[in-house]
Order: sequence, then structure tokens, then C-alpha cells
Amino acid sequence: MFFRLYHLLFQRYEFAWKLGDNPTLVPSGCQSEYSSQDHPRITAFDTLVRGLLDGSLDSGRYEGGCRLLFGASSFVFFSIDNLIVQLLKQLQCVVNDIQSSKLVDLWKEREVLKRKKHLDDCTNKFSDVSIRPSMLSSKSRVYLIVSESHA
Repeated sequence: MFFRLYHLLFQRYEFAWKLGDNPTLVPSGCQSEYSSQDHPRITAFDTLVRGLLDGSLDSGRYEGGCRLLFGASSFVFFSIDNLIVQLLKQLQCVVNDIQSSKLVDLWKEREVLKRKKHLDDCTNKFSDVSIRPSMLSSKSRVYLIVSESHA
């Protein structure tokens, strides 16, 4: 259930990005002088969502802000607060569940083993390489890297 809710939240933010990147979907009167790289509407949307979640913005003002930013397509974002609340409840269940904790611990162990294996592979790959000083001129010292198999 957690991953389904997470996916829904991701889809809604992805939709907001698509709306924010498309200048033809901007409601009249909301044209911006910013370049498409700045994403001012996405920043404003994120501020609206954070204000709704921390209680500094009521749902009516949030919906009005979404309509102003995204026009008629903004209805998708009206229930994002309920989605986030459900997602947090599911996250709390996952964190408090013993079986889920065991799975997370197994994943962490796997990641540590993967990193250790990668380091071992790198060490084995360069184990036949040594660094030898060689004097080429009286002013500078240059180090030659020589493979033991070719020395």
C-alpha cells in the first residue's frame, strides 16, 4: 500500500512539473518573465503544499493558488494533502512493523556487502600495479606506474 501511495504522489508531482514546463498551459494573466529553467510555478506549488501541510494555509486558499498556477488542470492537486497524510500513516506502519524492520536491515546489509565487494574488486584489479620513482631531470621527480607483469 505504501508504494502505491508513493507512486500516486510521485505522479502528481510529475504532472505538476509537466504543467510547469509547458507555457501553453499557463492560465492567461500568469505569464512569467522567468526562463523555463527557473521553474517559478513549481517552486510556488511546493510552497503551497508545504503551507497546506504545516497549517499556515487553509484548503480554500491552497485550491485557489493551484487554480492560479495550473488553471483547469489543477483539480488533480486538490486532494494531495489527504494523499500525504495516508502516505505518512503507511510509513509509520512500515517503520513500526517487525517484519518490515527485518527487511530494511537485510537491505542495509546487502548494500554494505555490495560496497565491500566493489572495493575488493577495485583492489584486486590494481594489485599488480606499483609506483616507482624515476629521475628524468635534476629539477623534477616523475613517478612511473609499471605493471608487475610487464616489469
